[in-house]
Amino acid sequence: MKYLILALACSTAIPFALSGCGKTSIAAETAAAPAAGPDPAAFLAAYRKALDARDTAALDTFLLTEGTPAEVVDFVKMMRDAPLEGKVSVELKTPTPEQAAQFNQAMEMPDGKYYKLPITPSHQLVISSGTKEGESSSTSSSSFPVAQKDGKFVIPLPVPTGQAAQ
Repeated sequence: MKYLILALACSTAIPFALSGCGKTSIAAETAAAPAAGPDPAAFLAAYRKALDARDTAALDTFLLTEGTPAEVVDFVKMMRDAPLEGKVSVELKTPTPEQAAQFNQAMEMPDGKYYKLPITPSHQLVISSGTKEGESSSTSSSSFPVAQKDGKFVIPLPVPTGQAAQ
């Protein structure tokens, strides 16, 4: 399971560029221009609202589960639904280069199969909580990869690659 947690705890940034060749009219460029990407602030607000309300059905809509075995989906939901105590923060961060490299690699899981994220994440959702009583304090943090699909942010879950353990 530690490999699954590693796979879910890392993400990658995808640099991209748009280029065109030839001359087109402004109207044609506007019509051909891709729609703006999803709004990070709106994603965070919607996720935070669902998290605060403990609305698991709404939280489930953020998961990209196509091709992911049911036991992996259940594990991720269990991690996500763990009780949070104290002050909770929800942030969308850009992953480090090391995290980006990990997300592009297939990883062997305890079932002996290799898994990889179906789409490349561009961000990392970090959920932190903490309490402080007197001189003692407690903090916990979970992170999930976030990618863009069909004009919205999703949390992709790993899928089997078909490659068996050696």
